[in-house]
Amino acid sequence: MAEKYHNFFRSLDETDIKIIKAIEVVGPRNVLGIARLIGITPGSIYPRIRRFKRTGVWVYASIRSLMLGLLPILVLVDEVPSKSRLVEEALTVIPYVKYLARCYGRVNGWCAIYTVPIQHVAGLRDFLLRVEEKGLIKSLELYEITGFDPFLPDFSYYDTKRKVWNFNWEEWFTLLKQDAFGRFKFSESVMYLGKALDKLDIELCAQLEKNSFRRIVELAKVLKKPVSTVKYRYDRLVRRGVIKKHVILTLPFPPDKSDIILTKFVCSRHDLLERLAAGLTRTPYIASIAKVIGQNAMFVYLYMPKPDLLNFVRVISRLAEQGYIRDYSFVILLTETAKSWGIPSHLFREEGGWNWNYEDYVKKLEGIIRGA
Repeated sequence: MAEKYHNFFRSLDETDIKIIKAIEVVGPRNVLGIARLIGITPGSIYPRIRRFKRTGVWVYASIRSLMLGLLPILVLVDEVPSKSRLVEEALTVIPYVKYLARCYGRVNGWCAIYTVPIQHVAGLRDFLLRVEEKGLIKSLELYEITGFDPFLPDFSYYDTKRKVWNFNWEEWFTLLKQDAFGRFKFSESVMYLGKALDKLDIELCAQLEKNSFRRIVELAKVLKKPVSTVKYRYDRLVRRGVIKKHVILTLPFPPDKSDIILTKFVCSRHDLLERLAAGLTRTPYIASIAKVIGQNAMFVYLYMPKPDLLNFVRVISRLAEQGYIRDYSFVILLTETAKSWGIPSHLFREEGGWNWNYEDYVKKLEGIIRGA
């Protein structure tokens, strides 16, 4: 599966890349908008979009889950080695889990991401502490985050004719010191829209997160609503900023020779965090960034060839020496173990909002332990 996304990346030419960048802004269905952004005729874009679809690449809408009333939580778990299977089962009991993968490095165990109803964050923390008390894990770290903002790799370093990257960490470090990348503005002030959203809005977000290539007509059929209603709701979600961007998944390096690295950076000042975040978006390795709420810290997903890891660590050390970062740590994710889930729209009630059943989750945990 991963190889497919890398092969797609290698097939891209300059025009394809322009289209992919425009899709981020206006979405994959707005061909006229894409044409206006990149200055070519719609007739030149349609066959390329059809080719994208034929390859089966994943195009998804990045949703601001906080606006839906779901707070993103990153959890790193250091497991008891003999309990690995039980830990995996326990971490998926909470139905608001979004992502789970084994990891090693800073912790040896699991990396999990949840999007939990805002009023039940303490419930998730209590549940995970219960998992720890049962002796399944040695320790855990829980971080409330802004949600991961996905990015395309910086194509300015890519030679589409020779299919090679020309990136130099030394040059990048010099530009960072010169403040050439500007500031990355984190959005911690996103507000829950509350009753301004209903179940149809939630279900539409869930469908767009699965596949934003779908036409409005197709979405209307899935949602069993009139096309005009779905079109209105989609446009309203865009206006309100619920949909951040549309992303085509690309893997710029061979998956069998690359790693996904989740790095935590801690800075002494907010402006240094913004500078570093902006700089990291200007690399071929960037995948996504999330800020830790209330702290001068962030998590960054990087997709990197294994031989480049040493140079990355050297650069991190220099960043620390020169005061850009106060601390850092990272884990390497084992992508072959990764699982992901979409927005759990089935848990949303028209009256009462997001369903949460802590007693049921505890019973399931007890069942896992008894069955071991």
